Amino acid sequence: HSFPTRRSSDLLTVSNLPLSRAAAMAGAKLPVTLDGVATLRANYSAAFGTDFAAAGIGGGVLEVSGLRASQGDDVAEMKTLRITPLSASWAKTRIDGREQQLVAVLPLQVSAGGLQTTVAGRREPLLAIGQIATTAPVNVDIAARRIDIPQLRIDDLRAALERRRDGTLSLPFSTAGNTGTTNAATTATVANTVSTTGVAATTPATPSAPTAPVPASPAAPPWRITLGELITDAARI
Repeated sequence: HSFPTRRSSDLLTVSNLPLSRAAAMAGAKLPVTLDGVATLRANYSAAFGTDFAAAGIGGGVLEVSGLRASQGDDVAEMKTLRITPLSASWAKTRIDGREQQLVAVLPLQVSAGGLQTTVAGRREPLLAIGQIATTAPVNVDIAARRIDIPQLRIDDLRAALERRRDGTLSLPFSTAGNTGTTNAATTATVANTVSTTGVAATTPATPSAPTAPVPASPAAPPWRITLGELITDAARI
């Protein structure tokens, strides 16, 4: 049976949504506990028919305040986070009995302020950033699991590197990917890194392996993040 195509479009506004509730609504199992409040404003459109469904938002602004991610005694906090313009689309269709889905995100800009990370419950932050922002649109390719950041600017950076007795660096959320059922490996590539203060520091992400055998389904390939240029001002390491 078929039914007529239905269409809808309007202004979408989501105010004061707790991130903990958003994660629960999405059914997402995160390796960290999220707190904070999100607000989203965007134009939306949707269409539904017999063999297809599509939805999208355009020109959106996502703002998060009081963002806090924690795992045990490791905590990362961010006073403000802003993503704009947020434009994304989703489509599902059925061809010859086979279902196909497509998700796309258009280039966007990201800025954040008041970032601070502490490890093992210590008072002094391991990392503190006054302001961080992309200065050129970020490209997100969901199908290829790739994020390209052409240029990133960091102001008022303070970082403290600490080496454990076994020679490893003390890093926050170093066990966040070891959930036993999920391989959260992420590969980071940094090219042509430049610092206005003459200092460039790069710590590539370390792939994390599951602590228990994962049955059956093949693991998804890791996300790949590339950073073209890093600009810093008033950095202390």
